[in-house]
Amino acid sequence: MDIAGAGTTVAAAAGAGWKAPASMVLVQLFVTGMNILSKVSIGDGMFIFALLVYRSIVGAAFILPFALIFERGKWKDMDWRALRWIFLNAFIGYAVPMSLYYYGLEDTTPSYAIIFLNIIPLFTFTLSLLFRLETLKFRSVDGVLKIVGVLFSVGDTMLISLYKGKKLHLWNPILKLKNEQQTVYNQSSSRDIFVAW
Repeated sequence: MDIAGAGTTVAAAAGAGWKAPASMVLVQLFVTGMNILSKVSIGDGMFIFALLVYRSIVGAAFILPFALIFERGKWKDMDWRALRWIFLNAFIGYAVPMSLYYYGLEDTTPSYAIIFLNIIPLFTFTLSLLFRLETLKFRSVDGVLKIVGVLFSVGDTMLISLYKGKKLHLWNPILKLKNEQQTVYNQSSSRDIFVAW
């Protein structure tokens, strides 16, 4: 019996136990940061489709090396039918929803965006129960975790929507350059002169 091998297997199993929750927390942090940065850039006048293009290019640049390495054998299966299917899925599953999301974010706050993102698991869970794709077993660990997840989702939504705290001012006042401030000052002083005339 190989004790070192058994110890390595136990250590790998213990390491795998925390990787999935840590990845989920990391994804939520990235999504929150993306919402805030998207709101700042849209609020400063960035064209929404340009933001979508930049986001797609950066995402493709990060994912393409992994696809080229781990999916080497799949390139032979790519034909026009597969490309049409990928284009349709990308258009309906990414471009249209993200465009609508950014147009909604333009007129609201990142808090509302987070609220609706937190409601998605609740609707998914409810629809899966209605269409009998999901079974709810109250006495199993899976059933309890599903219910706790839905309660956390609803609780987060209620907390974000009902909490009235201080506003978070990002870097807009910090990034004002002297030239921009001088231009604003000149415009306001010329307006004052015109009114005084």
